[in-house]
Amino acid sequence: MPVIGWSKDFLVGIKDIDENHRYLMRLLNETYDGYVLGIVTDLFNLDELFQCLTDCFVYEEILMIGTSYCSYLAHKASHELFKINFLEMYNNNNTNEFIDILMFFNNWVYRHIRDADSKFGDFLRAESLGLVQKPRYSSSAAREYLGA
Repeated sequence: MPVIGWSKDFLVGIKDIDENHRYLMRLLNETYDGYVLGIVTDLFNLDELFQCLTDCFVYEEILMIGTSYCSYLAHKASHELFKINFLEMYNNNNTNEFIDILMFFNNWVYRHIRDADSKFGDFLRAESLGLVQKPRYSSSAAREYLGA
């Protein structure tokens, strides 16, 4: 029984990001199903989910820098806040139940894809149609972000 079902409402219109989101949701559902069946109760699965999501973050942020996405800083800040909140719950796992951490993860992913990521997809579609006038980020800012 999936905790989060894939639907066209989650499509942001960027093939790689949509595929990453589908994979993330599959992992989330497999972890949830494993929990319900009593198979998955350790933090390894949360580690895998967290790594998958942070890989998605990096990919999205590189695309945002490359396209001079006007809401890049706010979007990146939401990624950073998620990581802080998740790691706080994860590191206090003796007081936070596995299912609570999993549901926090699920709810955040659901909202973030439908709200923030979909806006990025809208931006890219508008840009491809020539409807977006945007400032260019300096190449030094991109190098700084990428640690170069």
